[in-house]
Amino acid sequence: MKFKNRVIAAITISSVSFNLIFGFFVIKKEMSTEKERLNSKISHYNTLLGNINTGSLWDFDAEKIKANLNIIYSDPEVNEIHLNDATWTINILMQKKKDLKASHKIRHDIKISRDDIELGETYIVYSRELYTSKLYMLIAEKLLLTLGLIIINIIAVYFISGHLLKPIDSVVDALKEIDSGNRKVRLSIGTGDEFSEIEKYFNKMACTIQSEIDTRTEREKQLNDMHQYLSSLFDSIPSILISVDTKGKIRSINSAAEIFTGIKSSDILGRDIFEIFPLLNEFSADINRVLESKKRYGYKKQLQVS
Repeated sequence: MKFKNRVIAAITISSVSFNLIFGFFVIKKEMSTEKERLNSKISHYNTLLGNINTGSLWDFDAEKIKANLNIIYSDPEVNEIHLNDATWTINILMQKKKDLKASHKIRHDIKISRDDIELGETYIVYSRELYTSKLYMLIAEKLLLTLGLIIINIIAVYFISGHLLKPIDSVVDALKEIDSGNRKVRLSIGTGDEFSEIEKYFNKMACTIQSEIDTRTEREKQLNDMHQYLSSLFDSIPSILISVDTKGKIRSINSAAEIFTGIKSSDILGRDIFEIFPLLNEFSADINRVLESKKRYGYKKQLQVS
């Protein structure tokens, strides 16, 4: 994986992780707030029921009691209210849903009394359906918001990282060009930051490499020209010229030597000098001494060839 893609992936993962954690805590806080709201409402209504106008209950006035109960019953989260006096003369039941699941019910039983005399009792059943629905809607809303933020962050990270890391691609492309043989390539980033320093020293390095290669090429050309000149000179000398290695193996001969032996140079190279030139056996001791000592010696001996 490219460095650019690794950076984008790392930033994206960090961003997504942050948004998920942030979203989790936001949802948790909203759930806690919603739960507190419901509990606060339950506590408030329970208090109202406990402090209901006991005069109406004392006087067995069912209409006034219903009017008081309707204030609470009108709340959508209240599903059922039941009240009766101590003698069951008054027995009021208000119910919205009869088939409400037990798991959706929150029931509270409350005693009603005055001057330490028990006048009756009531219970109120709250429905979790609206609370649960609100909670699910809240979670869905926050999840969509978090998902939206994640998508926006990914897009932003991709484009911003791509722009910030573009100079790295330029450097890599320039290095590939140099590796392929294009020594004239130069960087042109122009960001005005640390990448400008990279551009400066890269171009300086490229110029140095180009200069060294040009110098080396010129020297190689000169050496090649000199080699060709010496080869021509070596080959044009009418005297027999032979070069051997330290083991006496022939490395090169000139045209005069080829004519003298009657053998092509390609068939001579690599063979022993005394094998090709048996006449030199007379001087084998001197020749071997030269080869072993690697020193120059002068000889003035005449060899007659019939």
